Amino acid sequence: MPQNESVTLTPFTRQGHHVAGFLIMFLLLHFLSLKMDTNVIWPIFAFLSAVLHQGLVVVVWRAELFGSNISRMFNAKGFYLYGILFFLLFLLRFISTVGAAIDASRTFYLPYVVLWPITGTIFIFFIWAQVSVFTYFGVKRALGADHFYPEYRDIPFVRQGIFKYTSNGMYAFGLLGFMLPGLFFQSGMGLAVGLFHYLAVWLHYWATELPDMKYIYRNR
Repeated sequence: MPQNESVTLTPFTRQGHHVAGFLIMFLLLHFLSLKMDTNVIWPIFAFLSAVLHQGLVVVVWRAELFGSNISRMFNAKGFYLYGILFFLLFLLRFISTVGAAIDASRTFYLPYVVLWPITGTIFIFFIWAQVSVFTYFGVKRALGADHFYPEYRDIPFVRQGIFKYTSNGMYAFGLLGFMLPGLFFQSGMGLAVGLFHYLAVWLHYWATELPDMKYIYRNR
């Protein structure tokens, strides 16, 4: 991006699309649960946990970019309070996937010679992505430290581990863990909820993280 190219960002940039995308995916998941005759509590649980999780990130990131509001309200504790809430809500998302998988287990069938290689491959890429994030990227940076701390904006982009092969390894492979409960319990609803979360985080990337990155790194 040319250094003289202006980048426009507002607190609500792409958030209308964010909400619309969430509603469409929830309706699809809800109708799928009715078609599968499974407990509708899991689509609702998945939807609410995802909205709260991604909503937290939008509010915190944009509040920091436009006035450092979180830091001014909570001082140095702001980032860590946000990080705790982030991981608690992320855990709720994973619980919704596990719960759906257990509640509707054995609802789809794949021969073990197909199921276990697929599950094993996804698990390997998932672990590789997690190790790469913790080793090379760092948890604070993954949480969006560049929204809080200007010095993080000068750190070079990571090109090690899984990031050597894809700049989006954290999204492309790190989130594949959402698919594992559905595969392990051979649950159609578990897979559907896992896919919902996987696509919802990509929606977050397009609606929130990508425009934020273009704004933060507009001169790089």
